Amino acid sequence: MKKFFPGMLAVVLALAASAFTAPSQDSSTTNDPQLHWFDSRTGAYLGFRTAIEQDNLCPGSGSDCADGFTAKTVNNQPDGDYIRTVERSPQ
Repeated sequence: MKKFFPGMLAVVLALAASAFTAPSQDSSTTNDPQLHWFDSRTGAYLGFRTAIEQDNLCPGSGSDCADGFTAKTVNNQPDGDYIRTVERSPQ
């Protein structure tokens, strides 16, 4: 019992202390949030990803590739707030 009690006390104190600490924010998703992407020309739904990921999927250069929104409808139409446009990457 004498060896068991200090160990259990340490575990209880660690759990209690962690209950009052704020979780850290992942800076990659904070600076580049996941959005619903639509083709700038056709309006076709392209998927749910970050702007960096979408930029890597845009071939060619010199024109807009995709528009990012915070939400989409069940019919895959843009909904929610317009966030940004990704331009085609230079080749």
